[in-house]
Amino acid sequence: MDTEPYTFTEKETKFLKTMAVFLAHSIELDILAHQDSLTGLNNRYFLQNYIDTLPMESKVAIIFIDLDGFKLVNDSYGHKEGDAILFQVAERIRECVRAKDILCRYAGDEFIIMLQEDVNEAYTRTLSDLIISQFRRPFIINGDELGLSVSIGISIGENKDRNIEKLVAEADLAMYYSKNNGKDRYSYFYELGE
Repeated sequence: MDTEPYTFTEKETKFLKTMAVFLAHSIELDILAHQDSLTGLNNRYFLQNYIDTLPMESKVAIIFIDLDGFKLVNDSYGHKEGDAILFQVAERIRECVRAKDILCRYAGDEFIIMLQEDVNEAYTRTLSDLIISQFRRPFIINGDELGLSVSIGISIGENKDRNIEKLVAEADLAMYYSKNNGKDRYSYFYELGE
């Protein structure tokens, strides 16, 4: 066995450097494809692909969170300050979830938590109450105190068809039910009736 170190040729060294740069860019693109650049949370694409990793028939809960009246923040303070608030919102929600829960920024001022363990109504109520309580503290923007609230919709179901979109759509409808019935609250999809 040869114990002498191998010396790469100039051509091999150039190739290895090129491959290292390519791999670094590939990793960066993969992160950008699955992570929200503003909040650092997982994004919608990540959530849609993550469901494929769950066992069939596993129970899943989707908690759909939407900020109440956030458009007014952007209109009054501008998008830069609005983005700063969204970052703070993400941090407050992140404080509520467990490491095993999946938290993502779904779109704009919408966030989703996917539960795959302890999927029951009691836990979703506790978590939703905790999230709502996080918004009792004002946000500070340009020295002003800003009150925000959230409307939350919850859907609980099985991963039968690996169709997360159905559960997301149900949670979205429940969230709008919360919004249309006073805001600053949560509702379950089953409460909507048929």
